[in-house]
Amino acid sequence: MRMTTEVATPITVRQDVVRVTILGVQVEALSMAQLNAIVTDAVENRRCVVVANHNLHSIYHYHHDSKMRLFYAVADHIHVDGMAIIG
Repeated sequence: MRMTTEVATPITVRQDVVRVTILGVQVEALSMAQLNAIVTDAVENRRCVVVANHNLHSIYHYHHDSKMRLFYAVADHIHVDGMAIIG
């Protein structure tokens, strides 16, 4: 089975957020304080924000399922869920 990782639309990332590619997926280096601030800002300003996360299982699906790639393409933020991905 061939891995496909193309997405339909590139994600626009805020300039104060660092986005890196790990195992072929993009993730943001967000601290718990930054995640809390994102949620607080969305609630206070009545905005809808999609905060996705990646773990090893989601990375597998990302590489094998076009619908997963589309989901991550529209996410406002992509958080790393699990040290197994980083170290």
